[in-house]
Amino acid sequence: MKAPIRVYPIALALCVSAGVTFVAAAPALGATNVRLNGTEIELDANTGAIVRMTHPDVGTLLDASEGNAGLLELAYPLPEFEPLRLASRFSTARIEVNEHEVTIHYERLGSSRTAFNERANFSATVKLAAADDGKSVIFTCRIENRSEQPIPQMLFPDLAGLLPTAGEAHTQLRTCGTVISPWTEMQSNPSGQFWVEDQDLVVLRPGRLLSNMIFRWLDVGGTRGGVSLFAKRWGWDPANNVYADMDQRTMKLRLMWEHAEAIKAGASYDSGEFWLTPHAHGWAEGIDPYRRWFTQNYKRLCPMPERIRNGLGFRTAWMTQRAPADPEGDNVWRLSDLPDMATEAKAHGLAEIVVWSWCQPFHLPIPPPYPQVGTIDELLATARQCERIGVPLSLFVTVLGADRETAKRHGSVWRKRGSYTRHVELLPRRGAWYTSSYDYNYADVRCAGWQADVHDSLKALIDKGFTDLTWDQVKLTNDREPNMITAIRWIREYTRQHDADASFGGESTSVAEIDLEPVDFTWNWRNYSDTRPLISLLADGPRINVNINRSIPDVVRSFADNLYLNVMPRRPEHINGSDWIRNHAELSRVLKQCARLRRQFLPYFTGGRLIGDCVLVEPNPAIHLTAYCFKDRMLAVVVNTGPRQAHDLQCDVEPWLEVKAGELEVTLFDEGGHPTEHKQHESKQFTVRTPALEPWGLCVIEIVPTGSASRQGQAP
Repeated sequence: MKAPIRVYPIALALCVSAGVTFVAAAPALGATNVRLNGTEIELDANTGAIVRMTHPDVGTLLDASEGNAGLLELAYPLPEFEPLRLASRFSTARIEVNEHEVTIHYERLGSSRTAFNERANFSATVKLAAADDGKSVIFTCRIENRSEQPIPQMLFPDLAGLLPTAGEAHTQLRTCGTVISPWTEMQSNPSGQFWVEDQDLVVLRPGRLLSNMIFRWLDVGGTRGGVSLFAKRWGWDPANNVYADMDQRTMKLRLMWEHAEAIKAGASYDSGEFWLTPHAHGWAEGIDPYRRWFTQNYKRLCPMPERIRNGLGFRTAWMTQRAPADPEGDNVWRLSDLPDMATEAKAHGLAEIVVWSWCQPFHLPIPPPYPQVGTIDELLATARQCERIGVPLSLFVTVLGADRETAKRHGSVWRKRGSYTRHVELLPRRGAWYTSSYDYNYADVRCAGWQADVHDSLKALIDKGFTDLTWDQVKLTNDREPNMITAIRWIREYTRQHDADASFGGESTSVAEIDLEPVDFTWNWRNYSDTRPLISLLADGPRINVNINRSIPDVVRSFADNLYLNVMPRRPEHINGSDWIRNHAELSRVLKQCARLRRQFLPYFTGGRLIGDCVLVEPNPAIHLTAYCFKDRMLAVVVNTGPRQAHDLQCDVEPWLEVKAGELEVTLFDEGGHPTEHKQHESKQFTVRTPALEPWGLCVIEIVPTGSASRQGQAP
């Protein structure tokens, strides 16, 4: 092994090995340049902070030449000055290189106030290394706390000075849970808004399905390139926040990955690996290294039933408002309505009906149905009718919450956590302070009594024939069994013994990386949002739901993105899921249209790689486009989000298809699935003009090898 090479401020040794190049050419005065897997990183030779980052396929990614370069920052709150910061930019670094990595060592980190330097006794070692994928740079950091108090917060990597690689209007900060346009949205509010609430700082929170990040991956860029970043952590590892801060002086973005685990006095801390991947095309290229990490760790408990994989969505029906003493007005639906509802659902491409509020929640053992619903045998007879129609019933069960009686049964101390008393005649409509009928606390899922009651109650339902279930609050709080996954694993195994096609839905409420594994589809309170990277990762399940009342924009975008539509239209002044689909003519028409198109092009949705609008050379803000590709063919769903108009779409399929030039045929289909135009293209870069589309109207574009016998969704 070669001895380490010291890197000096002006001259820099040239070394090429394992994808690492150390470049002697023209760094800025007082800076050193390092090239790792093609990414050139310019370090301040005094502080070791990152001054500039460029990539030949993307251009300049980061420029912090104004003196605010970042790499590492710590919080060190002292009683007399709690805002004190320790950071690489205040410090003196020793930079060394060898064959495989760059090491930046700080014997003592400097602070934002020199008066406190003597008390801030920390050392740090940061390493930047070329990943074995030939594309990425791996960031790691180790902190040694030699001071007398803990460090509550570390920010690493700290990337200051990120630039809009696709222009200010089209560069996006994208996660699995949200999309932000930083250079247009993250500007200081000109009004007199309280400064601590200003929109120039966004907190991205990974972990839960309803968070704005979900998984620990993000991307900054556009269709012509950018950079992805992810943390190589999983499951029960702390899901720390990411801070995105737009510097209002320079209009450059700063991303800081927080580590909120306290580093005790005298202890050390290792950050784990962070992978940074520049990419020449859209986010669907940048996410590939994270996809490999995700696939290594994400383990499905059971394969999805085909009806869930293939379906457009499902129907939810609230049977009651949970006021059993009101037999005249409490019913929302009667059992006699459900076969008709199943027939209607099937006509709209919906795979099953999730039945809510059929019995008292938060109580174990699970009680019989409410009297106004009917007996358990009557419910079973109705379920068998619906199954013969082809749309089974899935009973919604609520056992994580515990009422007073259940808590007492399991030996728990009752503490009210919340209330789910709700009714259209209450004010407020949920949890009114003067109500108590549906107060709850969380059950102790490790309790043997809880495990036994869940086992016995659900075994009784499954033995009767209720094999499709939806679980209220999949909330996995620790990895020690017995826990909730113990109960869910048994349910999945037992139902599949009775019915190999049994489904299991669930409300994902905790660590998404873990609690998505056992469910076939989610039932969360989710309106539409752009989560296409998330859907691209979950090719094997579960289907992620989006709730539909009667919004046509939500229907067509959800269809395009392969989301799972939870259709539950409301009667005016009534609850969710209280109306027939047929009472909403436009909703019915569009659902049938989307169901028909999904069936026609099904292989793309179930087996294609989702790449969003990354096929476009330039983004088009007047459309929503989601593409799916195999190695030799592609499908794009185009939704018009503005007034009636046609669109010229400049496409580049070069990064996504493995076909020779001169072998592509592009076919346009109208919203009915009828081909309207065929054109052959000799180049992988071409322009497609859509027909004039109505507001929220759509068309479909299929790109296949010329002369292919497999077309109109019949992908290999």
